[in-house]
Amino acid sequence: MKPRFAFIGFQPPRVRDLVARAKAHPEIEVAACCEEGAATRAALADGYGQVRFGVVTYGHQDAPVDARAG
Repeated sequence: MKPRFAFIGFQPPRVRDLVARAKAHPEIEVAACCEEGAATRAALADGYGQVRFGVVTYGHQDAPVDARAG
């Protein structure tokens, strides 16, 4: 089973680099991405292909989330 990663907050460029590296690695799955800023989400949406910004807020990180939903 591949390790699954979820990324929160895409304003720092280093996060974008981490996502790109994770997507390029055959043994890693990027399961979910979260960005609260609507403008940032819109600007980055096309650049992440199959990864969708499905989680808009991360204020309740302890709540179960189906990263593949939707």
